[in-house]
Amino acid sequence: AIALPDRRPPDASTLAHARAADTVHLAAKWLLRGPELRVVTSHSPFLCETAEDLLAYYESLPLGRRLDGLFGMLLALELLSFANILRRESFPRMRRFLDFYCAAVGAAGVFPQHLFYRLHYWAWAYEAQRAVREVGSPMPAPSS
Repeated sequence: AIALPDRRPPDASTLAHARAADTVHLAAKWLLRGPELRVVTSHSPFLCETAEDLLAYYESLPLGRRLDGLFGMLLALELLSFANILRRESFPRMRRFLDFYCAAVGAAGVFPQHLFYRLHYWAWAYEAQRAVREVGSPMPAPSS
């Protein structure tokens, strides 16, 4: 049997990229684009050092425009309203929340590269600071 050394803990850069990718994938699942953006977690952009590198990564992803999620959400809302289950007059706050959710799903369908690039960049910047505090090794922050 071959004895392998213990796995070393990830450095701050690797940790920040992995966490940011998980955050983007979670948001993509909520915005009905999860299966297409699973690639972000399986092929994380570990070699990206700048915002331009990250943007190039997202431009290389085959994310097409899709409006089926938005139309499905709008159809479901109208059916619930028509059936007197979720009328705007009875549930104004819930309907306002669902309006914003539909707008977010629509944005993810119309310009997915730009939306998920921005989300990834913000998550990466946050996770970079958090990873440096945890791991303790300095790393260059994402630059634009």
